[in-house]
Amino acid sequence: MICEKDELRSDGKLKKELPFPLMVHDEFIEESSKHKTDNIGQKLTLVLQQLSSSGRTTRVKGCRGQENRGWRRSPLGGAGGNQYYLWWAPIGADPVKHLNGSKESIYVRKIRHHDDHAPLVGGDKDIYQLLEPKDIYQAIQKEDNALFHMPWTDEQITFIKSDAPIRVLRGYPGTGKTMALWQTTTQGKSDLKKIGTRPICRNRI
Repeated sequence: MICEKDELRSDGKLKKELPFPLMVHDEFIEESSKHKTDNIGQKLTLVLQQLSSSGRTTRVKGCRGQENRGWRRSPLGGAGGNQYYLWWAPIGADPVKHLNGSKESIYVRKIRHHDDHAPLVGGDKDIYQLLEPKDIYQAIQKEDNALFHMPWTDEQITFIKSDAPIRVLRGYPGTGKTMALWQTTTQGKSDLKKIGTRPICRNRI
């Protein structure tokens, strides 16, 4: 750990809500349980973080044919890095337009093999569940009532579980720093603040 005196710059308290609410389909929850420890599950963690914070992923593809028009596909890895994809759609897209979700909502539908382009319907509203920060934290703790389990990195878990008054998580854009901050707020630390890019203490984890 390297500590140095510096001027704190407060950007305000973090909100506990995700900027882009994720509505996850029951089929997706069941499928994700099959990837608790593999590389696909780890990439899924990153993809969900990007969707909930930015409303899209760094890599995204459309779908062939009119039957699947409106679905987005984000690669989850596998053979060649593109063997499996997460199918999702933002509110207002054709497959989920009938669901009348809240503003900025994203519907996470299914994990599919790259060759699977069979017509996919959005389904009914009652088979989607809202994914909240606390649901992801329960997954970290491997609690029995967790919505599903996600393979977080050791660095994220260390940050979330730490009781240190000052914690810094360093990483490239899109690697899960903001999501780790959100999870920390769900533990009752409502006074947690994001203080910018030059903190007092810099913990290299």
